[in-house]
Amino acid sequence: MNSFCGFFSAMSQTHFAIGVGAVAVVYTSVYVLVSSRRKVVDENGKRHGIPLQQPGFAACSLLKRLILFGVAVKRFVYKRPNRGISRGVEAQSEASKITDCVDSRTKTIYFIRHGQSIWNLTFNHPYNVIGLLFRTLSLIAAEIGFAFTNDTFFFDSPLSMNGIKQSLELCKELSDPENHRCAEIQALTRSSGQRSALFTSNLRRAQSTILLALQDRLTHTGEHVYVCNELEELVPHPDCVSLSTTLQSAAIPFLEVMMIPDKAKTYSRHLQHTEGPAVSHLPAYDKMMMFNERVFKQPEDSIVVCGHSRWLLNYLQIFLPQSATDVEYRNTKIGNTDTLRFELVRREFKSGEIHYVIDPHSVKLVYKSAT
Repeated sequence: MNSFCGFFSAMSQTHFAIGVGAVAVVYTSVYVLVSSRRKVVDENGKRHGIPLQQPGFAACSLLKRLILFGVAVKRFVYKRPNRGISRGVEAQSEASKITDCVDSRTKTIYFIRHGQSIWNLTFNHPYNVIGLLFRTLSLIAAEIGFAFTNDTFFFDSPLSMNGIKQSLELCKELSDPENHRCAEIQALTRSSGQRSALFTSNLRRAQSTILLALQDRLTHTGEHVYVCNELEELVPHPDCVSLSTTLQSAAIPFLEVMMIPDKAKTYSRHLQHTEGPAVSHLPAYDKMMMFNERVFKQPEDSIVVCGHSRWLLNYLQIFLPQSATDVEYRNTKIGNTDTLRFELVRREFKSGEIHYVIDPHSVKLVYKSAT
């Protein structure tokens, strides 16, 4: 009897998935048609920040998808973004044996993981086969609806509705001066008066997260968030193929235009490109070293970063001392919009060699999302 009920339950979920997918196709197509006729992009962003496109129908959309697919295949087959991690661990282990340090500087880094993405929502619970089928069918159907537009759920996967909610919840935490939890993340708030450099990866979900979470501060201070290609995620999946890096253009995700249009239209105003060469082809360790160099070129002592869990996990594995095996987040990913604080130390030796190390006693989770 239980197996019989389970069979019909599975069938009903599958049919529901197909129904949701069909609705998604129709709804998405109609919405994109309407939104393409609406003015969503902030004019100030065109003059002062990175110009982002509003979602709408686009010429050559299928060709662009083929280009994105080609990049995804290359990343998965022979240009895997996580290559070089073991070399980094070995290099840092050898550097730690040098003792003739002549100069030492420290930066405090607040690392925010992006909110839940559409890809996270779809694939993060693979052991529930029926649920996975339901979510996958919905994703495919929605992507078909985007086929002739400049937006996508599959490549450079944007925030889900829950991811948007998580980012706004972090914003609420940072905006409440009476909230005792703000003491740990004071450097992120508008009222701290503390200057800090702001960086995000080249993927839309990270950009949206930091722009939504720090919106009160950004509106008050007029600061820029710098898009840093060295922070791109190290997982070889299609959701990690950046639209802006691959196509030199990106659309504001339609979910954000639909749910929070007043906030989404200001994205371009606050985003800025960082200077430097293209790094997508480089091994992970080389990217991380370039990021460290960028951090210590900043005059600010605090660095706020919005990035990705696998990048952070590998970063901690490389730059934490090999003896610091009891640091929890060395082997455990942080959750969506969770914020990890740590101190990065730059040591210069007599030979001129530079060594970066994370103080293991400084690693602390200072914000944990409730959802």
